[in-house]
Amino acid sequence: MNSVNKKWKQYLREAYAPPKPQGKEPFLRQFNVSQISMRTFLLQQRSYISRGTWAISAVVFALSCFLGRTAGRECVWMVAAILPFLICVTMCECMRSMTYGMEELELTARFSLKSVMMARIVILGIGNLLLLCVIIPVCASGGESGILRTGVYLTVPYLLTGTADLYVLRRLHNREAVYICMGLAVCVSGLVLTGGVLDIFYEKEFLWFWVSAAVVLGMLLVHEFAYTIKQTEEYVCS
Repeated sequence: MNSVNKKWKQYLREAYAPPKPQGKEPFLRQFNVSQISMRTFLLQQRSYISRGTWAISAVVFALSCFLGRTAGRECVWMVAAILPFLICVTMCECMRSMTYGMEELELTARFSLKSVMMARIVILGIGNLLLLCVIIPVCASGGESGILRTGVYLTVPYLLTGTADLYVLRRLHNREAVYICMGLAVCVSGLVLTGGVLDIFYEKEFLWFWVSAAVVLGMLLVHEFAYTIKQTEEYVCS
């Protein structure tokens, strides 16, 4: 009886044996991350950035250049009031995975959450830097502050909004964080507009304040980025 059962088991194994995989090695090799260069990886991740982010960046750039050419002396604080929305959109896009609770899903993807986030930061950071490199000379040519003072006046509200938004997004992993970040951008923009209308802080004697603020805010923004990347590594370890 046992011999009969063994024969039937053998027949069943042979009848339901899975076929040998064909092209297994070439299929697995195409998912080898090491074969993808950094340039290819960045180009791939660029397509995942929402069109709305690019559209808002284009609108901010066009409006800033228009004001720089037409607003005269007032163009500096007008453009400075617009730039907080540019960095706000950038921060929300970089932290989109955490904001919408997609960290765990992206941790199972081909690329790590840390790599994806760094790619978004690099792409959008370079894009914003290029925009600023054009906006600052345009505003300097239309105003009376010179290129160095103009650059400081424009970057302080930009860095302040970016630091505050990243702080909020890193701690509040929900959609409400996006609305809070937009509210912070509105507040910073309102402060800049108030200072411009009242004609305060935009004098040479306050230049030391603006330079010190730019340095401190730049260091705080880097600090927040470092904590954000560390947070993504903790997700992997957990």
